Amino acid sequence: MFRAKDIMTTDVVSVAPEATAREASALMLENGFSGLPVVDGEGVLVGVISEFDLLRLVYNPEEENEPVSQYMSRDVISVEKDADLVEVVDILRSRPIRRLPVMDHGELVGLISRPDLIRFVFTLRDRVNHKRQESSKPASVME
Repeated sequence: MFRAKDIMTTDVVSVAPEATAREASALMLENGFSGLPVVDGEGVLVGVISEFDLLRLVYNPEEENEPVSQYMSRDVISVEKDADLVEVVDILRSRPIRRLPVMDHGELVGLISRPDLIRFVFTLRDRVNHKRQESSKPASVME
């Protein structure tokens, strides 16, 4: 059975709670992310900041220098690195979230986004189909 650790991205870009909304927005735009984990100085996940959270800036652009901690979602849904694939899929299908933090005993070790999951499923399916095709080929005759 596949686990969260088999799917997750480990090169996680995060932001500190003290970072400004503008800094978080710039990080998201530079990297093509729709959200970022918010991690404190001790590496503890304290929230998630998303494009949705930052939409407030449209109405209040003067708030762009306010800290991320004022915008982030604090009630973060996460999974342990050994969570099975079915649990990950169930969470991403049943909740309006785009990324799922992966934890190892309280430490953020990765993220699984919807695109990560879709990529994993199609790559796995392609591998299975390739193996089937290879096993159905007739063995070559040696002379």
